[in-house]
Amino acid sequence: MDSYTGVIEAFRNAGLYVDDKGNQAFCQGPGHSGQDRSVSVTRTQGCTLIHSFAGERTEDVLAAVGLTTADLYDNKRGVDYCYPDGRVVHRSVDKKFRQSGNTEGSALYRADRLPDLTVTVYVAEGEKDADALATVLGVPAVSAAMGAQNPSKADWSPLSGRPVVAVVDDDAPGQRWADQIRELVGPIAESLRFVKAKVGKDAADHVAAGYGVADFIPADPTPRGRRLTLVNADQVEIEKIQWWEPGLIPSGSLTLLAGRGNAGKSTAAAAWAAIETKRGGHVLWLHSEESRSRHVKPKLVAAGADCTKVHFLEVTEEGTDARLSLPDDLPALRDLMSDNQIRFLVLDAVTSFKAGNKSGDKQDEIRPFLEGLNRLADDLGAVVLGIAHFNKGTGREARLLVTGSTAWTDVPRSVLGFARDDSTGGGVITDVKGNLVAVPRSLTYSFVTVTVPVGDDATEVGRVVFGEDTTTTVDDLLNRSRDEGSDADDSPRGWLSRFLKNGPQPAGNVYAVGGEAGYSDRQLRNAHRNVCGRPENMKSFVKREPGSTTGPWVWRLPSQEWPWDKSTEDDSIDDKKPLYANLSNLYNLAGQKGFSDVIFEKNEDDIDAIDDITQVPGHLGCHLPIDEPIPLIPVDLCECGDPAVENETLCLNCQLGGK
Repeated sequence: MDSYTGVIEAFRNAGLYVDDKGNQAFCQGPGHSGQDRSVSVTRTQGCTLIHSFAGERTEDVLAAVGLTTADLYDNKRGVDYCYPDGRVVHRSVDKKFRQSGNTEGSALYRADRLPDLTVTVYVAEGEKDADALATVLGVPAVSAAMGAQNPSKADWSPLSGRPVVAVVDDDAPGQRWADQIRELVGPIAESLRFVKAKVGKDAADHVAAGYGVADFIPADPTPRGRRLTLVNADQVEIEKIQWWEPGLIPSGSLTLLAGRGNAGKSTAAAAWAAIETKRGGHVLWLHSEESRSRHVKPKLVAAGADCTKVHFLEVTEEGTDARLSLPDDLPALRDLMSDNQIRFLVLDAVTSFKAGNKSGDKQDEIRPFLEGLNRLADDLGAVVLGIAHFNKGTGREARLLVTGSTAWTDVPRSVLGFARDDSTGGGVITDVKGNLVAVPRSLTYSFVTVTVPVGDDATEVGRVVFGEDTTTTVDDLLNRSRDEGSDADDSPRGWLSRFLKNGPQPAGNVYAVGGEAGYSDRQLRNAHRNVCGRPENMKSFVKREPGSTTGPWVWRLPSQEWPWDKSTEDDSIDDKKPLYANLSNLYNLAGQKGFSDVIFEKNEDDIDAIDDITQVPGHLGCHLPIDEPIPLIPVDLCECGDPAVENETLCLNCQLGGK
């Protein structure tokens, strides 16, 4: 099975939708809605390309479906690029290169596959880019060994008399490479022009995002007309910060709204946009993930916005639909907002409108994009709200969970974290950057359902209602969810956190009940590492009872003690704690299956406690491999008179709705 097929199957096995077109597929992003198709998967020679339109890191997307970057290669050792003169370049999965064969050769990669002189040839910086152009887009493409390091050692004569297009990488080495290509190829080619990727850093990123040769953006490899000018500090007039929403949203600056999926970020942005229209202002809403007619406008109407003052943007290029590309389109965007008196801009999601590497993990590529938005806000005195996502990590500080480079939180003047509060059904917004005020502000919010007319019919849409200030912060809620698991979180991590909440469990029990809940053993192991913060030594959280070499491996949460470390006045009860863990597990399983009681029978065949589960009417029967009666454990009495479940106030029957 090649890497493309393996990646597609992993998405499907994770329960995600996949629209497979043969050599390219568009998939539902992990953690996104069923309508989402924000991940593209593209087959190329020897490997598979991944692109997230939501701006999530490739490593995070792959980890969410149980894969690593090694799974993107047909050969787990990497890929070999064979040159026509015998040179072989070996690329490992961690992007390390070595060469063999005719290492002194000067031939261009794929130079032996060029067509006649009338066909345009594309020149890329690396072999992966050339393969993507040739195998996916079907255009002749070449590259030189060692990429941007020393193109002067290559033989460029096969390009003599041909029309040539050079695809420039969007970074500093790419600019230097372009300067050398101008000197080496310009004098011999029939024509030479420079382009750059519409999305991402290089040609492979451009292709992975589903774009073609007509979508490349013209590039001037040598910036001109730059000047440096000194400005004396005494010429700068001090200005007071103007708050659009006190303590949260400053005017004239970029504000980032960040949180997990379904935290209510865009719904809150719609509520703030509605407030702007009620104040008489105009709003520009740029959207990429949601439908304008089915999602964005209903959300604005539900929030009470004056839709005559809300505007969307359409971009065309040479008569065809195109996407806004920043910072390239910033001058035109600034003029458009200025001419139409728009002082409130929403970018949902902000990463979707960035030219270059949308994975967002490189400071030198993210900063120009965000600094441009800050300048736009400052020039117009506008509010700019950029909506971003938390990554899949388990850090305890919200500002460190924003996907990609730290520039995402360094550059915006305000970063608002969003987190749901399962105890209230609403959530909390916190200024998680806190560098504009002495005490960062936290604000509660709740959700209400509003009926929105749709022609002769109607639909129900969620609306955010802002509440009171609170001392609870987003970090508090994230840490609570991380330690205990959220009932609304049906991910393997959320399920496992809830399952282990009442105490450590044998691994066999975790696998058995987790399997009943639809999770694989591998997902559960990964979830346990995730819950524990991926410690280097998982032995701190997976152990056998001291002195045992054959007993079951037991899992625990970081906040828990091992059962055998707890002291008790009754040593006989303490000796039976591993059996009690099995008993608790069976009660959990009974509740999941809808049974009202649990029956235990002695079994002389010494079979596993979980493996032989037999159903009798209204009950869950399980044979336990024990020679002694199950010990009695002191518990409180339920209001019905039966013993309550340990650490609970009700018995299992009452918890399941019985008498």
